[in-house]
Amino acid sequence: MSITNFNGNVDANYLKEMAKLLEDIKDTSYQMMNLTPGNIALDIGCGPGVDAYKMAKIVGKCGKVIGLDNDPEMIKDAQENFIAANLEFAIGDVKNLPFPDGYFDSVRAERLFQVLSPEFDVDDVIQEIIRVTKKGGMIVVVDTDWGSASLDYEDQELTNRLLNFFADVCRPNGFAGRKFLGLLKRNNIKVTDVKVKPVITLEFHETTFGEWLTREALRHEVATPKEMDAWNQELADKTDNGEFYSCVNMVLVAGKK
Repeated sequence: MSITNFNGNVDANYLKEMAKLLEDIKDTSYQMMNLTPGNIALDIGCGPGVDAYKMAKIVGKCGKVIGLDNDPEMIKDAQENFIAANLEFAIGDVKNLPFPDGYFDSVRAERLFQVLSPEFDVDDVIQEIIRVTKKGGMIVVVDTDWGSASLDYEDQELTNRLLNFFADVCRPNGFAGRKFLGLLKRNNIKVTDVKVKPVITLEFHETTFGEWLTREALRHEVATPKEMDAWNQELADKTDNGEFYSCVNMVLVAGKK
């Protein structure tokens, strides 16, 4: 990967690099959607269009995939880089999806829920997803459980303090992944599959726990400058020595309407 010292600003290039790291997870999510030729599918929070393009290949020329995002720059990037007769990209709001009832055979949302601000009611969001899904259609949600993050650092108290802070504050909905099973079940979706896949990182600069976490921890006075200097130095040294280790779980849940 070429992700270096990620500062929390998500752009199209970052998402494309992340797509390489998460390729196995993404492929698994397509399988959980039960996509077949001729299907109509929706990718919510499509970003630069990597997943929608791959899904379009699966559903074939008789099918259709729509990628939806609320960021015009992401949609512009997707339209410029991923072109296919059965692929469309649109700007839209997850609280009010611009599609008729029961339009899609399958709907997918990856790393959407963790960035939803508190003003979003997640039950309202899932109900809107349910609305546009056909009866018997599949809904697949994929997200990080930032509460599962682990990292090898000698000061365990500081490690726990910083990782808990990241899940609680740096992500608007950092525990989204672990909540999916309950979310789908209470909204009357028949859950058909639950998978958990670890994302292992062996280089400190490829994690979210460097520049971004340092800036926010200091701003919120969760850690002292001395503590963060030691944190960054030790973890950079571990990377140089081939000893760095970090892991976080991604949760995938599939259900049938």
